[in-house]
Amino acid sequence: IVARYANSRPHLLTVFVQNALRDTAGTLEQGLNLPIYFSLGEVEADIFRRINVSCGSYMPIGSVKLGIALRDYNGSKNDYIDLCFISHFRPLMLQDSPLTLDLSIENINRLLFLLTCQYAISNKLSLAVLSKNRDPSSLKTELDYFESLASGHPISFVEGDKGAREFLTYHAALSSQLIVHPASTLGFELFAVGHKVLFGASAVEGLVCEWGIDEYFRHLPDIVVLNSV
Repeated sequence: IVARYANSRPHLLTVFVQNALRDTAGTLEQGLNLPIYFSLGEVEADIFRRINVSCGSYMPIGSVKLGIALRDYNGSKNDYIDLCFISHFRPLMLQDSPLTLDLSIENINRLLFLLTCQYAISNKLSLAVLSKNRDPSSLKTELDYFESLASGHPISFVEGDKGAREFLTYHAALSSQLIVHPASTLGFELFAVGHKVLFGASAVEGLVCEWGIDEYFRHLPDIVVLNSV
């Protein structure tokens, strides 16, 4: 809607600032014409070509949210976390007859967390889970989900929101030794600034293509991408 409005009012400066991964499976309407687009990087240009999205001006400036989080981060030894798992859980994944893609994402989310939790237990490491959801009801469902999978192993559950706790998940990830996730924007952001990150959606054959995020994984070095065996 904003793109159509901007194209009908060319005298008004309109800038789109990317705040999450884009995909080829439906994030953006195909054939859009965007006036000015501040992207996370160069990958989105390849995605836009595939879905026929054009930009009057395409500017890869990086993540604005990550920049703010880094500016405000005052990490200390007391904040240190060994392992950090970025959740991709949504309550709709547990509803009756979920979409095939949602079911696949829930499966890899569950598998990765179980493996991470087992590793934490075996090596006596601290483990934090960064929430995907933001509203209180969904956060409660998400916490119950991970606590049931953890089977009594203590986990720190970091709850973000769209207010005062907007950057808590960023700061927790910045203080961790290793980040594990299926395919989170936050995971890509932290990898871009040199943190140790494992990307797990590729462990299920065909999932990243079904998800429409294969362009992002294509640009990653093999050493950080999990694959099925």
